[in-house]
Amino acid sequence: MNRIVEMSNSLSNMISAGEVIENPVNVVKELVENSIDAGAKTIKISVIENGLSFVRIDDDGSGMTIKDARMSCKRHATSKIFSEKDLLSIKTLGFRGEALAAIASVSKVDIETKYKDNEGVRLSLEAGYIVKEQSIPRNVGTTIIVKSLFYNTPARFKFMSSEKRHQIQLRQLFYRFSLSRPDISFELIEDEKQFKKTSGSKNVKVVMDELFGQKYSERIDSTKIEIQNSVINIFYLPPLINVSNKNYIFTFINNRISNNFILTEAIIEAYENLMMIKRYPICICYIEVDPTRVDANIHPQKLKVKITNEQIIKYYITNKLKEKLTKRNQKLYTYKSESSENYKPQNLDLDSYFKKEELEEKEISQKLPNLDYLNLLSGTYGLFQGPHGLVLLDIHAAQERIRYEYYINKFKKDFNFITKRIVPFDLSLDPNILSELDKYKETFKSYGFEFDNFAVISHPKAIREKDLDYAVDIIFDRINNGKSVDFSSLKNKLAKDVSCKSSITGNTRINRDEINVLYKRLSLCEYPYQCPHGRPTLVSLSYKEIEKMFKRII
Repeated sequence: MNRIVEMSNSLSNMISAGEVIENPVNVVKELVENSIDAGAKTIKISVIENGLSFVRIDDDGSGMTIKDARMSCKRHATSKIFSEKDLLSIKTLGFRGEALAAIASVSKVDIETKYKDNEGVRLSLEAGYIVKEQSIPRNVGTTIIVKSLFYNTPARFKFMSSEKRHQIQLRQLFYRFSLSRPDISFELIEDEKQFKKTSGSKNVKVVMDELFGQKYSERIDSTKIEIQNSVINIFYLPPLINVSNKNYIFTFINNRISNNFILTEAIIEAYENLMMIKRYPICICYIEVDPTRVDANIHPQKLKVKITNEQIIKYYITNKLKEKLTKRNQKLYTYKSESSENYKPQNLDLDSYFKKEELEEKEISQKLPNLDYLNLLSGTYGLFQGPHGLVLLDIHAAQERIRYEYYINKFKKDFNFITKRIVPFDLSLDPNILSELDKYKETFKSYGFEFDNFAVISHPKAIREKDLDYAVDIIFDRINNGKSVDFSSLKNKLAKDVSCKSSITGNTRINRDEINVLYKRLSLCEYPYQCPHGRPTLVSLSYKEIEKMFKRII
């Protein structure tokens, strides 16, 4: 075994760089955080080849003296914390004092800076060492230029992502910084071309407009929550404006970029059943808490941030946001309908879901506009006339929403109540499924189901007899495929699937009275504009759009 020796500074810095600096995006993040901590109000980010060959950060912050500039290149040299107590109450984005030393150890770095009335200075570093120092004229602030990243660790390039990937990550980081500090003007220059620039207006909606355009900024709404000496401000868009990934759910804790799984899930749960599967909302969440409740020292790149009482905060975010989304007036969707000539009779069977008295009592609280029914298109879409144009109702999606809310409410009340059947209900399922039921009888029993010779002898009170086949089929499929089923997800899944499978299908002949009743029942739902899978129940075509089609207006 070799003798234990202390590492050289250059070697320890390169190892630190391996933890902190994985790619050019990490370089930009660390340097911009330093600019923010220096009190900058204007920060300009310039990159070439997405940062692999050139990164430049210009700011108008406080700048550094020549002594501080030299010290900044040393590992664990910081102006932000001075004792163990400071580490328990971090108020700055950076605090470890190792980022600049780590960056300089794997690249060629120039630091230009000026503090107050002091003379400007430029330091040139290679492999972590100062190789040149000179006085220069410049304004107060700091410019850091990073060239030839990983030039002395060529093996690192084997693990680099594609340039396109780096570009996506860099732009995402730019969005996050811009939204985390709306009071700071950020600018991103890619290969000498401006990508985006924010004005530092202090207004989140203005920043959204500058980053993503008026289409998004004009639809944004906000809400505020105050709990346990914490303040939460949420800016959110309606469910119909959504994306294919979670990258546009922004969470900030004390203006620090935070990849907090629990907070992200809190927002996603608020939008549950309002969007299609694998679609995600656009939402910005700012949380202001006592710094002593925040732990930003749990990740090498400070990407993850923990906060005390996360579950309580999650509860309030989910419920408040869900309440706001429910109350918010949603725009009708605009889609093209499909047609068919095949019709088949089918009974809507709506009366078992709503009592007549309940409809009369709640009619004043309906959430949909009053429309006049015109006709049925292809046995699939109800055509209505409203004050603003033509409205199409997807009959299947509408009945699915009605039945889903019926079941989800019944499950909350009656799922734990078991019905013991006097007359067993014979299941009409695939023989292969029936033959396997005995294998899972204990699991089914935990959900309230018992069988005797392929017949149901007990089941949850909330599930109607006509839907027993659907319910058993769904539970069997999940168990047989090894999927974990907790009661909460089971109830939601069961309500979705039963409401979908038992709802009216397309190409069905139904009469005017049934359509009108369906529309009234839909208007009493909590979320009438989408089916439980997130598809629209209603779409509209305005008179103006129709007139454009006929060239009445141009």
